Amino acid sequence: MKRWISTLVVFALLIGNQLAHCQEKDDGEASKKAAEAEKKEKELAELLEKIAKGPAVVSNIKKDERGRILSCFVVGRSVIPSSLGVAKGIEVAEKRARNAAVDAFTKWLGESVSVESTQDGEVLTITENEKENSKAIDKNSDKFKSVAASIVRGLDTAYYDQNGEDKTYTIVMKYNSKTADAVKRAKSNLNKPDSKSQSDKSKSTAGKGEKGNEASEDKPKSGSIPSKKGVILNSDD
Repeated sequence: MKRWISTLVVFALLIGNQLAHCQEKDDGEASKKAAEAEKKEKELAELLEKIAKGPAVVSNIKKDERGRILSCFVVGRSVIPSSLGVAKGIEVAEKRARNAAVDAFTKWLGESVSVESTQDGEVLTITENEKENSKAIDKNSDKFKSVAASIVRGLDTAYYDQNGEDKTYTIVMKYNSKTADAVKRAKSNLNKPDSKSQSDKSKSTAGKGEKGNEASEDKPKSGSIPSKKGVILNSDD
């Protein structure tokens, strides 16, 4: 009887140790994943801050092995007009900065890349103009204007920097081929060659969303423009 009880105790201890080991392993993996996620978020914030300080152009272009563009960033910047008051001035500057980013991206589409559709017409691919592309959509056509407007609607705001000292508002927007609404709606646009460009509409709707993950904010003096900046997209977007 005592031997049987001793066996049960040993067995219970072994089970307990095994469960504790598994819990420690799970906790260790969770901590590792959290640390990696925090590192990625920090690296993204540093990258976006660096991009925001650069010129208002398309940059950090990522391609796949076939040269198709997967993602890129574009900067838009505007002066915050003080004559309109703080709140209205910031609102106007944000809109102008967003429009500047959209204009720079649209110009890039028209000058530096080729846009083509796959055989089934469901997906658009964007490649840099490294050589003549017979499949590319004619940039002088209404079809290209319609497609370009759709691609612009796929832009998301990734970062903003409201600088009270310099009185400037900077936006960094991101194009992502996986999530761009334009790519998903390419087929319907390609089937409407006579449709009018919606570029004006896209300027006012691209990247709309609430600000989040604010990195910092300086408390302003009465009547002055507050300085703040933050990342809106996470590292997985």
